[in-house]
Amino acid sequence: MQAANHILCLVADEASAALSQAAHLACRAEATLHAMPIGGNTRDAVERALQSVERPASGACLHDRLASPPLEEGGLTEHVQAYVQEEAIDLVVVDTPSDRGPVPPLATALTKEVIQALDCSVFVVEHNADPSAIQHILVPTDLSESALATVRYATRLASIYDAAVDLLHVIEAVPYVALTPVDRLSLSATSFPEHRARRRLASLVEKSPLSSDAFQTHFEYGDPADQIGRFVNQEAVDLLVLSSKSVSSSSRVQGPVADRVLRRVTCPVVVVRSGGESSSSGESTAASVTETTE
Repeated sequence: MQAANHILCLVADEASAALSQAAHLACRAEATLHAMPIGGNTRDAVERALQSVERPASGACLHDRLASPPLEEGGLTEHVQAYVQEEAIDLVVVDTPSDRGPVPPLATALTKEVIQALDCSVFVVEHNADPSAIQHILVPTDLSESALATVRYATRLASIYDAAVDLLHVIEAVPYVALTPVDRLSLSATSFPEHRARRRLASLVEKSPLSSDAFQTHFEYGDPADQIGRFVNQEAVDLLVLSSKSVSSSSRVQGPVADRVLRRVTCPVVVVRSGGESSSSGESTAASVTETTE
């Protein structure tokens, strides 16, 4: 999260996991925390919550501002959009409903609306108010030029949470039938797309602000959304940092892979608006985690 100066937390109730996470981020990033009451919550309740929120052990000062709630029922999106633009918000933090179990970010009306409507990055907190619980961060990457911005964002989060970072690249597997001994041998060898992906990922790591020892790199074959979801579940990922550099100008829907991931994972997710173009169309064998919707 480069130059995060203003963080907005949407607070639905006093016992807000999102507020605890947002306060931790604001303190460690030396950013201003904006808290906006939503869902019938009151300014007084949010003010009490701000006063009682736990600060980092470092004792860093929390600079906070209390934003006005939406004036009309159903006007949340427009109100938040306007506030984000007026206050130059870098990150919006929101949690899933407290009366439901773990749910994907696009499975609830509020988080879906926020992710699809805003141009800034969004952090969806999943019921966990303890920042120290985030120890394992996963960054799926398509190895495009703009992927470096997402990796840098994740490394900044890793330094704030003192967490490890896993980089995952999924290579789309092409159906293949081995008919000869040569074919069978080729199936057991590392493929050309994987060799190329390993070189590009190594280059990406070299350009990051952390040393290569700070990362674990992983390569999988198959459907990108399926493999990302499987990795999240099997490796007990605490935070998924997912790039979403392209959205449809008409529907504001995420890229097809990102959209499918956000409909199935239930861990905390940061959706990073990094901008930039995808890699060359000639790299079609490598699956993009953030494909465009065009």
